[in-house]
Amino acid sequence: MPTVHSLLVHTPVLRTLTILQRSLDVLDIEGLSNLWALSHIQPPSESPALCAPPIGSTSPDPTISEWTNFVDQYLSAHNTLDHAHPETSNLRYYLLAYLLSATFKDCSIMIRINPSDSNASSDAEINSVTLIDLDPKSIDRLTKWEKLDREIVESYNGTEEKHCVDGWMDNMPQRPKTCSRT
Repeated sequence: MPTVHSLLVHTPVLRTLTILQRSLDVLDIEGLSNLWALSHIQPPSESPALCAPPIGSTSPDPTISEWTNFVDQYLSAHNTLDHAHPETSNLRYYLLAYLLSATFKDCSIMIRINPSDSNASSDAEINSVTLIDLDPKSIDRLTKWEKLDREIVESYNGTEEKHCVDGWMDNMPQRPKTCSRT
C-alpha cells in the first residue's frame, strides 16, 4: 500500500481531476437547472400553462467539433465568465461544462505497479497512473442527475451539518454559491 499512496500523492492526476471536476461544475446541477428554466421562460400570453421542458431534453448531444470548440473556450474564457450570475446566452457552454465534469467524476483510475526493475532509473518508469472510461456523458442524463440531487438534498435536510475540509481547495477559485438546505 505505501507504493499506491506514494504513486497517487506524487502524480498530478488526482489534483488535475479535482480541479477539472470543480471548475467545470461551477453552477452545480441546481444552478444549471435554474439557468435552463430561465432560458425557457415563455411569456404568459404565448403559453400560460407551460413549464420549461425537462433539463437538456431539447438539446442534442455535443458533436466532436462542438467539444473541440468548448475546450478552446474553456481554456481561453472560462475565468472571464460571471459564474455567480450566468447568462442564458451561455446555457450551451454550461451544459457542456457540466457533462464534461460528470465525465471526470465517473472515470476510473488504473494503477500499474511492477516489481522493482534494477534497470529502471525511477519509479515512474515502472509504475503508472492512467485514467480510463472517459466517454462523454449524454445530455439526456441531466434530468436523472437533477432528480438525484433533489433527493440527496431532501435526505440531507434535518441532519447535523458537516463541513468538508480539502487541502487542495486552497488553490481553487471560490464557487459562487454555498450549499444550502432549502
